[in-house]
Amino acid sequence: MPGLGGGGGGRKQFEAILARSRSLPGSADVMGRGDMLAQKTEIIAELAKKSLSDLQAPIRGYYNYYMKPYCRIGPYLVGIAVGWLLVKMKRKQTRSMTVRLLMTIGWLVAAASAMAVLYATYGKYHGTTLQTEAENVLYLTIHRTVWAMALGWVVVACHHGYGGVVDIILSWDAWVPLSRLTYCAYLIHIQVVIAVYISMEVPIHYTTFTMIYFFLGHVALSYGLAFLVSVAVEVPLLGLEKVIFNK
Repeated sequence: MPGLGGGGGGRKQFEAILARSRSLPGSADVMGRGDMLAQKTEIIAELAKKSLSDLQAPIRGYYNYYMKPYCRIGPYLVGIAVGWLLVKMKRKQTRSMTVRLLMTIGWLVAAASAMAVLYATYGKYHGTTLQTEAENVLYLTIHRTVWAMALGWVVVACHHGYGGVVDIILSWDAWVPLSRLTYCAYLIHIQVVIAVYISMEVPIHYTTFTMIYFFLGHVALSYGLAFLVSVAVEVPLLGLEKVIFNK
């Protein structure tokens, strides 16, 4: 220690001075409070460090996982495969029992897969069950691809006339304007979500109603802004493209 001779001798001198200071009147109380204050300061510093790390974890996950294209390649490959099937397979409806049975099994598997993706983490977020690291890795690895496969089945089945009520609902003309805004909504929805959560000044008490409320709000706001972006940017550029390429 500087000023006390350094090395082992300096440490001994420091311990001797500390021992003598404890013998002074009232020093025990002061030293005790000093030790407690030092311990509390160390605990607070560790908690602050841990809290900062916890706050940065979602941000690291966003940049290291959420935004990476190779983490989302699965749904794109499924979409390519579905498009290929729509082009190669002839659009016809067969009434044979074998085909109807296969279609029924396909709908059941697709519905079960979609429900599994939606509700697999229900217990985790409600604090009733704990998922292992292996379960978390498995879910994060395949859930988007499984969801895309379920939607792909819906598209293929409806295209070939096996959609039933689902096909009637999805063929509703009211979906056409929204479908034209889907790409813009996809591009800007993450900015909407981030802006909403960053603007909050207090923590959120998560309930089922709260999540429904945020979901509907995010969808409405995303499509509202998508309409403005489409009118201001997408439509003029499409018109300019037609003029340039004489379409």
